[in-house]
Amino acid sequence: MQGSSVAACSAAGEGAGRAAGGDAETDEERFLREAREKAVLNAQLLAARLKPTEQTTLSQQGQVISQLLSEIAAEGDEDKLTETVSTALQGLDLNAQFQDSSEGEQMTCGQKLAIEIIHLPQASGPFKMALVEELVRCGLDVTAQWRDGRSLGTCGCTLLSGVFWLQGIEESAKLELVKKVLEGGLQVNTEYVERVTKASCGTFLMAGATSCARLEGASKVALLQLLLEAGMDLQVPCQQGRTASTCGSIIAQRLCSAVGTQPNHQADMLLALARGGWRMEGASAGVKAHVQALLSHPDVDQSVRDQLRE
Repeated sequence: MQGSSVAACSAAGEGAGRAAGGDAETDEERFLREAREKAVLNAQLLAARLKPTEQTTLSQQGQVISQLLSEIAAEGDEDKLTETVSTALQGLDLNAQFQDSSEGEQMTCGQKLAIEIIHLPQASGPFKMALVEELVRCGLDVTAQWRDGRSLGTCGCTLLSGVFWLQGIEESAKLELVKKVLEGGLQVNTEYVERVTKASCGTFLMAGATSCARLEGASKVALLQLLLEAGMDLQVPCQQGRTASTCGSIIAQRLCSAVGTQPNHQADMLLALARGGWRMEGASAGVKAHVQALLSHPDVDQSVRDQLRE
C-alpha cells in the first residue's frame, strides 16, 4: 500500500514538475500519466476492499482471484485485460469458494471476479458484458448462493442486476443473458435478503429493473414475461421491514411508482402480473389509483384497458 502511495505521489510530482519548469507535457504524455495515476488508485481501492482479516481466510483459488483482481485494477488497456482474464480462466475453478472461513463474505471465486469486473471504473460496458458472458460460458454456477452478514442471494441474480445498468449494450443482449442464466438453473423463487427486505430472486430482479434507467420499457415487459415463464410465484410471502406483503404486490408497487416508464408499458406489465396470479384487491390505495388512471390513459391500448378492468 505504501509503495502504491509513493508511486502515485511520484507520478503527480512528475506532472507538477513539468508544469513548474515550463516544459509542458504533450497530450500523449498527459494521457499516460493520468492512466498511471488511475491505475494506482484502482489498485489502492481494491486492496482496501480486501480487509486484513479477510486476506488470511482466502481459499487457494481465492488467493489466485485476489492476485488477478490486482492485475486487472492496474491495467487500463482492454485488449490486455481480456488476454489476462482469458489466460487466467484456463486454470481457475470458478465455483470454488473465495474464502475458506465460514465467517464474513461468502461467495464463489467466479462471482467475486464477475462483480469486480462489472464495477471496473476504467472499462467500457461492452468489455464488461463480454467478460461476464465468458464467465457464464465457462461454467460459472449461477445458482450458487452468496452471503454477506444477514444478506443473502444467488450469483445469477446479482450478476444480472449489475448487467442491467451497463452502458453501451444492446438491450437484446441483456435479455439474452437473462435467458442463459435462467437456462443455467437460476431459481426465481429462491429467497433473497437485502437489508430489511426479504423476497424472491425474481422479485428483486424485477423490482430493480423497474427503476433502471438503462432498460427501455419494452425490455422491462419482456423481462417480466421471462421471469413469469420461469415460474416466478407472485404469491410468495415477502417482508419489507415490519410490513408483510407478496412478491406480486412489491413488483406492482414499484411499477406504479417508477419514473420514466411509459403508461402503455406499465399497463402491459400490470396485466402480465394479473395473468400471473396477482390480484389488485389487496393492493395499496396508491397502486389502485394508478391503475385507475391507466384505464383512462390514451396511450394505453384499449384491449389492455379492457383486460385490466376484468
